[in-house]
Amino acid sequence: MKLKAELDGVQAVFQKNIDQIKAYAPRLKASGRYKVFENRLAWDCLRAFVGTEVLCSWYDKYGCHDVHIETVGRAALKNLGVI
Repeated sequence: MKLKAELDGVQAVFQKNIDQIKAYAPRLKASGRYKVFENRLAWDCLRAFVGTEVLCSWYDKYGCHDVHIETVGRAALKNLGVI
């Protein structure tokens, strides 16, 4: 995982907001407004709780692309038992 160094931080931020995430996930699922539920949930949580400024800084810092960022978000949600 290219952003492994960020995983603990993302997971900690998600943990602080776990109640909001667990309330949002079923509403998102019911809406059907996604291609891949886990990817959409990861991106929504990353934008909401990590913030776009931080996410954008990772592109230069790590030379990553969207899939790498999505992967760290999904891994954090998986480790927390949300997906």
